[in-house]
Amino acid sequence: MHHTIPVCILILIVFIVLSAPANSAKIGDSYPITLPSLFDSKKNISSNDFKEKVLYVDFWASWCIPCRKSLPQLNELRERLKRNGKDFEILAINLDSDPNEAIAFLNKYPVDYPVVYDAEGKYPKLYGVKGMPTSYILDLQGKIRYVHSGFRSSDIKKIEALVHEMLP
Repeated sequence: MHHTIPVCILILIVFIVLSAPANSAKIGDSYPITLPSLFDSKKNISSNDFKEKVLYVDFWASWCIPCRKSLPQLNELRERLKRNGKDFEILAINLDSDPNEAIAFLNKYPVDYPVVYDAEGKYPKLYGVKGMPTSYILDLQGKIRYVHSGFRSSDIKKIEALVHEMLP
């Protein structure tokens, strides 16, 4: 007996395969990031600047509703860990089409950690970001150890626990 795949299912399969990021980041991968500072486009900031620290890489945008909670809570987490002498940093990667929208957002929700701007959208493709915010926790060697999508206020405790697990 001859079986054929219905055309609509075949089209769906092709769409899924073609829309999947070719190089989605996976646990254990290492993709160094170098981008210009949001506030000084002549100054590049690299994830390599934070070697020997646990690094929380946060992809965000000004239109992201959960980012209104995540950025300030991450800032508090960073300050708490730094006060306790922990080797932890956050690198926020803004994905707005207009950097002025990101700057206006940060005037309302200020942070003390480095913020870079990805004008070309290179890194969300490389990392396989599917929604806002999406974050990656990198260990002391710069390897991805955890991927976190979305944000709820209750997430900060889990994030802090994961960071503590990676710290010496």
